[in-house]
Amino acid sequence: QAYDAFAQRIIEAWPATGNRDEGAAKKDPPAILVLGVPRSGTTLVERLLSAHSLCAGAGENKALWLVSKYLGGPDEAGREKLQSATTRADMAAWYLSMLSARSGRQGLAIDKSLRNEMRLGLIHAMLPGARIVWCRRNAADTAWSCYKTHFAEGNIWSHDFTDIARFMRIYNGLMAHWRGVFGENFFELDYDRLVTCPREQTRALLDFCGLPDEPVEGRFSDQGGTVSTASLHQVRQPLNTRGIGAWKRYDKHLQPMLKALSQAGLEF
Repeated sequence: QAYDAFAQRIIEAWPATGNRDEGAAKKDPPAILVLGVPRSGTTLVERLLSAHSLCAGAGENKALWLVSKYLGGPDEAGREKLQSATTRADMAAWYLSMLSARSGRQGLAIDKSLRNEMRLGLIHAMLPGARIVWCRRNAADTAWSCYKTHFAEGNIWSHDFTDIARFMRIYNGLMAHWRGVFGENFFELDYDRLVTCPREQTRALLDFCGLPDEPVEGRFSDQGGTVSTASLHQVRQPLNTRGIGAWKRYDKHLQPMLKALSQAGLEF
């Protein structure tokens, strides 16, 4: 209930109408933010982009959270403080410097912190040319993966099918709002299509990000570096379709989950 109420405050603080920089889509992106419900392919997409010669992946980090804390919040308080062009420039520079320090190398910054769905209004104000990639996956596959995963921290909603469905519904509504705010700088990437047709989908992703085409799907699993998410084992393997329809193996036991998803209006 608290998450739902706060999501509505965010939507009211950052309306889509009269808030778009029409020239932003023509600018080179200063950063790419990868978002999605946990277990929807965000780590996979971040690692694909990080495999590009011009990118520097910062993984999950606290950069935008720290900016939000400094501004007093991602809602009305943050928007009020970002009215000043100087403040916007200072906060943008601070945010990008933190991503650079986190990645440890030069390149287009990739930020895949999952809870940034609440803070995209700050990004739109500070870096209107930023690209937003929303990873989407079959609702039943996502819900089942969340339920059976032991997360290192947070995500207490993942212990109950009804809570999982409610969380996903609120999250999807908030991201649909950001689609209207960011316009051409917003890209939806379907997990099933990505692992089924990787060359086609990575080419479209790189084109959206303004990056020259490279065969990143063939080398993303060979990258070094630390992966601190629940997908640390999957991203060390070549792209595969084993995760598609995984919930169907337990169909007769997951009827309460499927019912909760249907009641929340989530398709699977």
